[in-house]
Amino acid sequence: MKDPTRFPLSLKCCACAVWVLLCASVAIGQDHSAPAVEKLPEGVMRVGPVELKIDREAITPLWIPRPLPQGTIDVNPPWLHVAVPILDGNESTNPERRSKREAQKWNRRFYFKLSQDSSFQSGVMESGPKRWSFYNPYRRLEPGTWYWTYGLARAETPDKPVWNKEIYSFRISGREYTYEIPPTPEAFLAAVKKRNAGPIVTCFPEEVGHLLPTETAPSLAEQIRKDCERAFETMNAKGSEVAKVSDKQPPGGAKEKPSLLERKQASARALVESRRINSLLRGYLLTGEEKYKNLAIHLLTGGAKLEKPVPGELVLHRPGGGKTLVNETDIILLDTLYNELSKADRIKHFQAIYNAICDDGSDSPDTHENIEHMLYDNHAWQGHLPGLFRSAILLCRYKPELDDWVKYAYEVYLYRAPAFSRTDGGSSEGNGYLGVHDEPLTDIPWLIYKLTGYNVLNNKRWFQNFGNYMTFSNPSGNPGISFEDSGVDGGSDMQYFSEFLARACPANLSNLWQCKSVGRREEKYFSADLNKGAKAWDMLSIWKRLPMPDLGKAVPPSEKAAQFGDIGLVCMHTDLAKAGDNLMLNFRAGPYGSEGHTHPAQNAFTVAYGGQELFWRTGYYNGGGLHNIYSYKSSRSHNTIMADGLVQGFDQGAYAWIARFATGNRISYALGDASHAYNGKHHNFDIPYQPDLKGNKVEERRNWEEATAANGFGNPGVTRFRRHMVMLRPSHVLIYDELEAAKPVTWTFQLHSRMEMKQLGDSWFKTANDHALGSAQLFCASPMKGELTDKFRADAVDEENKRNGQNPPNWHATMTTRDRLPATRFLTVIDVIPGKDLAASPARLVPEGAGRTRWQIGEYSVTAELDPSKPSYLEVHDSTATCALVTGQATRGIELGGQQRNAKLPGSTLLWEKSETGGEVFQEKVDELPDCLKFGNPF
Repeated sequence: MKDPTRFPLSLKCCACAVWVLLCASVAIGQDHSAPAVEKLPEGVMRVGPVELKIDREAITPLWIPRPLPQGTIDVNPPWLHVAVPILDGNESTNPERRSKREAQKWNRRFYFKLSQDSSFQSGVMESGPKRWSFYNPYRRLEPGTWYWTYGLARAETPDKPVWNKEIYSFRISGREYTYEIPPTPEAFLAAVKKRNAGPIVTCFPEEVGHLLPTETAPSLAEQIRKDCERAFETMNAKGSEVAKVSDKQPPGGAKEKPSLLERKQASARALVESRRINSLLRGYLLTGEEKYKNLAIHLLTGGAKLEKPVPGELVLHRPGGGKTLVNETDIILLDTLYNELSKADRIKHFQAIYNAICDDGSDSPDTHENIEHMLYDNHAWQGHLPGLFRSAILLCRYKPELDDWVKYAYEVYLYRAPAFSRTDGGSSEGNGYLGVHDEPLTDIPWLIYKLTGYNVLNNKRWFQNFGNYMTFSNPSGNPGISFEDSGVDGGSDMQYFSEFLARACPANLSNLWQCKSVGRREEKYFSADLNKGAKAWDMLSIWKRLPMPDLGKAVPPSEKAAQFGDIGLVCMHTDLAKAGDNLMLNFRAGPYGSEGHTHPAQNAFTVAYGGQELFWRTGYYNGGGLHNIYSYKSSRSHNTIMADGLVQGFDQGAYAWIARFATGNRISYALGDASHAYNGKHHNFDIPYQPDLKGNKVEERRNWEEATAANGFGNPGVTRFRRHMVMLRPSHVLIYDELEAAKPVTWTFQLHSRMEMKQLGDSWFKTANDHALGSAQLFCASPMKGELTDKFRADAVDEENKRNGQNPPNWHATMTTRDRLPATRFLTVIDVIPGKDLAASPARLVPEGAGRTRWQIGEYSVTAELDPSKPSYLEVHDSTATCALVTGQATRGIELGGQQRNAKLPGSTLLWEKSETGGEVFQEKVDELPDCLKFGNPF
């Protein structure tokens, strides 16, 4: 979905973290010919009329970079946000640091003021005291300049803030994205407190016994009933064998430290007990039949006398060290049986949940002072925040001290969720682990909706664009994207969340197509998923409340390519509706750099056809330590460039970005800039290895003997790597590389496949899948040397028995300049020939001319400048004069069917298409910065 708040580049006025044109003031009779002064973000410079260069430590800092927002913003109202360290550096010992942190964290108070009056004398909105350092005014702001500041009160004097002397400002233009104002945290807490008895996070009391989908999916309802009855019969038969794990004592009743084996056995018994209780309670909630609940109580208590709750009985102790996730059985047990447990059991399970949602060894909520400030923490968003959100809602009804925990979790979700990217609906860590988030993406918005009626999914741009992202990045029947930890399939299709989006936001057509194309989870798996968390469970409630829109009207998008600039991904296709006929090209140039699950794969591409990969990422997840370093989480395993035999950095500062994107019906184009990707840094170790290092423990721990240039680690001095990617439908891909370094180096074009490859020449390789033959021919003004192997740099080891000990070979082609060069150009042509296998012989392309060289590629005529001493240039025309593309530094205009159009700015990208019906597409594109640099609200 296109962002309705986007407006032409010439109209974007920005300050601070955005670029701005500061124009001279206008007065009658004055000469107004003075040129505008361009102000660019820190670390951004203009190197030509249409070209920008980013040279900064990181595009997306790991931590909040400054008080936010400032300058031009693109959302109204924004969140005000500061990060103030508890420690000031004057602490001399670790105990002093720990004591100060425990005293202040969660106990100090933040205050905010917001006004259009910079002196804060009139029209002031104030937050009042907050334990967390971000604030929303919960009202739309009028156009104009807004000023804000904040105060901080120490824990000892929480009502006496010391106000910051600096005043910050941002501007509301009236063109910002606006959203329905959500309930305040106080209103949300009140909605929670209204439900003071019975279940609240698992389901509501009125839903007990009415969750089976007898109308929506009658066969599934029958399957669920059978599974519940089977579980009851099994557990009832084994009930006499069950004893509470906590009652087990060593022989003679002596308190002895259990052995490792005994601890494992106890853990296994606890897991069995947990699953029994969980499945029985869900059986009760689903059917309303008391027998499930009664058996669960019997298994849990062993027949002990039950006690009704007494006010004040919940005396909790501060958790010890060590972090765990919330146990789902503890949640469902207290949610369902709180009034029917013994006091001891209530306290035990309450304490277990409290331990899990507390910050390590403290009485403050987990994630506080971390998740709100941090760019992205995958484990926090996968498990810790969802656990805090649900647990605080459940427990605050019995422990009012947790009221603020509810408000904090609610506001941090409204502000930062889901944190995968800014607004484009994409995932900065790719789709490989996206399925882990299927549950929290479904559960938290649904719980907010049930309690308040507020539709989070319809009021955050990321959620609005998710269906479009999945449609292009992971279309049904296709292998998806592959620039991150994942299997061959490219990650989950998110069936639960996709259906929730379609029902919650039916006017969003991309949601309808995504839901229709991925379908619903198979019934046997759906029923099993009911005991594995909340995502399937929530769907039963969603089906009762939100009607399914008419998916018969759902159609794939008319566009055949899409850009997701926040995460730096471009996806191009020929047929989104039919995977068997689809040529898919994915291209990554990521502003987030590479860390965690994201691989060093800047300016890398993948090609698939017929729903099966052709030229792809290689290596094995869980392939062993050395395989992981050398041959999986390495740019060596991706279709990108090696410089001087060195790989890209594995670091947030090893970033890239999509500078331009243009698309039509016949031609789609993207330009990625990965000039900063070769920074010689790795987040696991320092580069280079120092064999004689005598340092502290941290330095020695990061001094790995693998970190040498011989193993591919180092900084080759790359100063320019701009890769132009072009899809020429129906069957061609062009890759035009501009490469420069501070010194002469060898340049290597890497090409991989999980299928067998054959070498046809020094710069010509082929592979095939079950549906098509793929041929790749590279052209360069300098001589090249090609090599092909099916060996990894480090062999894969199936450490966790993920592949039954099997590690089939992958194929790796390299095309390297024979000479060391300070600059060069590559043009690579990929032809995909449906219906041909590896035995077929693809046609050799014959270049015409030197320097600016011409090729005939099917029905397309292609011209490219291969002389690196001359301005870059790439031109494409088709034989019927219906489409053309011109890009590169030498661009001055474009010709199509005898007509000529001049570029408004030299060096821009021009795309021109004409249709048989008389319509046309004309686009002129120049470099455009990522939104996180253009706007003063980067989150």
